[in-house]
Amino acid sequence: MKQQPKPQLPNPLDYADVLRDMKNELKKSQEREEQLVAIVQQLQSDLDELKNAPAKYKWKFGGKD
Repeated sequence: MKQQPKPQLPNPLDYADVLRDMKNELKKSQEREEQLVAIVQQLQSDLDELKNAPAKYKWKFGGKD
């Protein structure tokens, strides 16, 4: 009985660059999310302030108060 040669495994792929890029993209995404959350909070604050403003200072949109 002949001994069959063992098949060679392919060299492992190096995903270090891909992982680094993904981490950078995640960091950018998180920074954008934080900026958007801050903008939404400011808009909510401005909206609350507008709701509490006296009626004479409120703008009318489409004939509604």
